[in-house]
Amino acid sequence: DLTGLVLDLAAWGVTDPSALVWLDPPPAPAWTEARALARALDAIDDAGRLTAEGAALRRLPLEPRLAHMVRRAADDGRAGLAADLAVLLTERGLGGSDIDLRERLRRFRADRGRRAEDGRQLARRFVALTGSGPGDADPSAAGLVLATAFPDRIAQGRGRPGTFRLAAGRGGLLDVADPLAREPFLVAADLQGGGADARILAAAPLDRSAIESLCGDRIRTLTEVRFDAGARAVRARRVTRLDALVLSEETQPVPPGPETARALADGIRALGATALPLEGATGRLLARLAFLAEAFGPPWPSVDTDTLLATLEDWLMPFLPGVDRLAAIRPDTVAEALLARL
Repeated sequence: DLTGLVLDLAAWGVTDPSALVWLDPPPAPAWTEARALARALDAIDDAGRLTAEGAALRRLPLEPRLAHMVRRAADDGRAGLAADLAVLLTERGLGGSDIDLRERLRRFRADRGRRAEDGRQLARRFVALTGSGPGDADPSAAGLVLATAFPDRIAQGRGRPGTFRLAAGRGGLLDVADPLAREPFLVAADLQGGGADARILAAAPLDRSAIESLCGDRIRTLTEVRFDAGARAVRARRVTRLDALVLSEETQPVPPGPETARALADGIRALGATALPLEGATGRLLARLAFLAEAFGPPWPSVDTDTLLATLEDWLMPFLPGVDRLAAIRPDTVAEALLARL
């Protein structure tokens, strides 16, 4: 995670790492990801310059995600809860090994050992640096607090217990026997693995209302029109999304117009020329046109399969107003469209 480096360079007036000479240059993908996170945390502006929030984050002895979490929680009267969570996520082993961070919090606060007391003292220091009091420390708000640090790791259950999709698009996995495995939403604060599905090592549940209050500016509702290969038809649905997560959806009537035509063309391309009715008289017409194009060349138009599929929007879609399924494409309509290319 290069987010701390992004903030350090921004504080020095450097927005482009290529302006410096490095022994080991920051990897471009990691730098891009870190810059996007710094922007999401309001730590830099669109130009990459350090903001007042970014300067405040650098004053806390925590990585930027956790520093932002503590600062935001202080504003909401939960600085003590955020500070305790920050300690649990940086000091391995405190509070046990439960994936549910609420359980780790309870054990951490009840632990009278020296290491736990040192951890609590560190948490009090974090709170003091925010200039606020500890406030409400109820563990039930852990997910709400964590979501401010890990907005890209808000996760939604994918239907099978223990399988989740993160807002950033990756998958997350829990053991099916874990108490969190059936939660509809949670925040994955610690992940292991770099593949499509990462193992969730620490998390807390989050409810839908909290997601809406925290992420309202990232939630979008729109009508999506796409081709359903199984039904061989265009489908429309009204979808509410948080990045890669689908918060709700409902079927809608397929709207006539260019969007439906594009979706139908995409579906035909995906299935290949066999999706079109090219038998009988239409097939014979296509063969005659192919002979003329090969025998005489331009201006006779090419009618090879690749060309026809690549240019569906130009020659076929104008002849299919309102058509939203393959079964409704008539052979004589295809023939008319082929002749119109002449």
